[in-house]
Amino acid sequence: MKQVVQSKGYDKVIAAASGFGKDIVPRAGGLLDVQAITDVVEILDGKFKRPVYAGNAIATVSSIDKIKLITVRTTNFVKSEPGTTVNNYPIEHVSVDLKSVKGRWLKNEASVSESADLSSAKYVVSGGRGLKNGENFKLLYEFAEALGSSNCAVGASRAAVDAGFVPNDL
Repeated sequence: MKQVVQSKGYDKVIAAASGFGKDIVPRAGGLLDVQAITDVVEILDGKFKRPVYAGNAIATVSSIDKIKLITVRTTNFVKSEPGTTVNNYPIEHVSVDLKSVKGRWLKNEASVSESADLSSAKYVVSGGRGLKNGENFKLLYEFAEALGSSNCAVGASRAAVDAGFVPNDL
């Protein structure tokens, strides 16, 4: 990965702040010996704004590393297509040869739902341990459907997921 990034002259490598991006970018940072900047919600003049303290505050950070490895919260940015330019930065899709990777991909598991995707929904109805059990989450699904399933998703607290009330994707 180091040779690919350096040989093409990239100074910023950006990935979505998804589970996949949050797994790959810090590993790439370890290989390149640079610090990853995660969960970026805004980029201003070489500085990056990211939530801290469980989202209760926004920190503005910068890095002196030559190569910036960044994960961004995609809902905070306008979608740009490869071949376009945003703020004087060309947008391009980069393929990386993964033959040297020692791991292997086992399978993709995607949840299928008629409601909006949790990461991009306009509204989120969320429940937690206070609902007492998984069956009570049906109340949230009914409420979300009343709000409009194309705009509303159901979410859950970490405690509700850990208690086994709902699957991890909530």
